[in-house]
Amino acid sequence: MLIKVVREKRKEMESGLVGDERMLFSRFVSGMIREEISEEEVIDNVVLLVFAAHDTTSFAIAMTFKMLAEHPDCHSLLLQEHDDIMSRRRPGENLTLEDTKKMKYTWQVARFTIPKGWKVLWTTYGTHYNEEYFKDPLTFNPRRFEERIPPYAYLPFGGGPRICAGNQLAKLNILIFIHYVVTRYNWSLLCPDEQITMDPLPFPSHGMPIKVSLKSS
Repeated sequence: MLIKVVREKRKEMESGLVGDERMLFSRFVSGMIREEISEEEVIDNVVLLVFAAHDTTSFAIAMTFKMLAEHPDCHSLLLQEHDDIMSRRRPGENLTLEDTKKMKYTWQVARFTIPKGWKVLWTTYGTHYNEEYFKDPLTFNPRRFEERIPPYAYLPFGGGPRICAGNQLAKLNILIFIHYVVTRYNWSLLCPDEQITMDPLPFPSHGMPIKVSLKSS
């Protein structure tokens, strides 16, 4: 699929349809036309970006709902935050950026802990488990993020000049997705004891099947 997309884009640009150079994909194809980068390298980079931008966020969302299903007290607090947001909006009115800024507890929930035994890709494991920074780190406690965290102690998006460029977009995706699920649906885990595997990110071994029902109006 990507080969087809890349070749169509190249054909367009070679025919005089200039791509938006602000878009990374257009810059990739432009470099390929100038023979600075190969087609294979363009596709490899696109795959990497899709993996980094989509899979990491979707896995984080899945694990957020797994934790909420296992901790109804946290679910109740989160739902109250979203009910308060909905009470200030007219029926059918879309979320605004200001609404997402009010989702403070929701973002604390999404910043879940890394359970013992998981494999990680780098040394975030050492800091996220450090009791000096996170008291009782194995406990699912979203409110721990109300406290100030020392720099580089919590690094889901990296840090410094190499920090993830899409961290704010990922945050918006997670907050908006959680809002519409918790305010419109009830759900429960079909496999409460489901094991977590590495794929290479943490992934529920059975795909985390859930039972979903629409909330009554």
